[in-house]
Amino acid sequence: PERSNTVVIDPIGSKQEVAAQAAQATESPVVRKQLANGLTVLLKRHSVTPTVSIQAFVNGGSLADTAETSGLASLATSVMERGTEKYTGREIAEHFDSIGGSFGTSSQRNTSFLSCAVLSDDFNDALDYAHQVLFRPTFPAEEFEKVKQQQLAGIAARKANPQTEILDFWSTMVPASSPYGRTISGTEATVTALTVEQCKQFHKKYFAPDNMVLAIFGDIDVDKTLASLEATFGKEAKGSGLVLPEFPLRTAATDAKREHVTTAQPGTAMVLIGYPVVSALDQETRAKLDVLNSILTGGAGAGGRLFNELRGEGLVYYVFGIELTGQAPGYFLFMAQTRPETVDEVVNRIQANVKRLSDEGIEAEDFALAKEKLIAAHAQRNVTPSSQAFQAAVDDLYG
Repeated sequence: PERSNTVVIDPIGSKQEVAAQAAQATESPVVRKQLANGLTVLLKRHSVTPTVSIQAFVNGGSLADTAETSGLASLATSVMERGTEKYTGREIAEHFDSIGGSFGTSSQRNTSFLSCAVLSDDFNDALDYAHQVLFRPTFPAEEFEKVKQQQLAGIAARKANPQTEILDFWSTMVPASSPYGRTISGTEATVTALTVEQCKQFHKKYFAPDNMVLAIFGDIDVDKTLASLEATFGKEAKGSGLVLPEFPLRTAATDAKREHVTTAQPGTAMVLIGYPVVSALDQETRAKLDVLNSILTGGAGAGGRLFNELRGEGLVYYVFGIELTGQAPGYFLFMAQTRPETVDEVVNRIQANVKRLSDEGIEAEDFALAKEKLIAAHAQRNVTPSSQAFQAAVDDLYG
């Protein structure tokens, strides 16, 4: 959009009417339909470009793992695209490589998902591949071992990155009852012990139509696409009555604690301060946290009080805020990279700025600017069919 030039020549007084007609021609409202088997379908014609985004989300990311099976959701979802009843993993990869499309499965904290983007001419074929991967994966033993080794290598590599190293250490400090005490990729011990059969059981339990939201946004015929989905995806059997866990809106407060770990990176130090906050369902509190983060760290961009103060005085290389939450209430984290001799100073400065907000509040000008930045960032994120499909699917899945 930022590189697009649109010229409209129209009679005086009709500019608004023409703009409305153009918008209607390129973007339709979202059509939501729940199929007979419980699958929720979201469809939107977005014909600005000849592309289509297919995204399917299920409840069941690392929140579905246990302390003993940590990393299972990530492993099982990754193996799904390595072979189906109709296609081998190589055929899937080569097809999307040959058409210049993207296709992949993955898992995060709250959800596991499939994401695909293709040109509209390749949409029908892509939908068949997506159907196969979502409902007909075969979990080939050889591919399972390859993916497991890749996941173990990724776990080992996290120790070489100061950010992921401190995040993994912080997760060990979270109460055992919290799902945020487990990392998405698991540990070397838990992943090593995982089996093909566990992956199959995870898929059977969570990748059921009545636990899935399928969003297709792009250059499509909505009615034809819906009819096609009803004839294919709509024929899949319902799940066996998955009961999702219920979480409180707010993370229970715990006694404050402070721990140190020695990093493998010489001459650098990481600071991470975490505060218990709310789940994604408490939208009002999350909006307030977004504003506070924008004021303190700049939010989505550089700037903010902490950045200006700490970076301005050469105390940090960077400082930012992370809202780590979802269906289960999580935490708000401040993260900064500094030098070993300035760790205490950085910790004290961050805490002092948080206290200042509590004691003094926010000036009207800062408040208005923070809101404007957040609204602009939201608009910029939700322009493409892919970003719109992602947001709509996750919002629907979370309720």
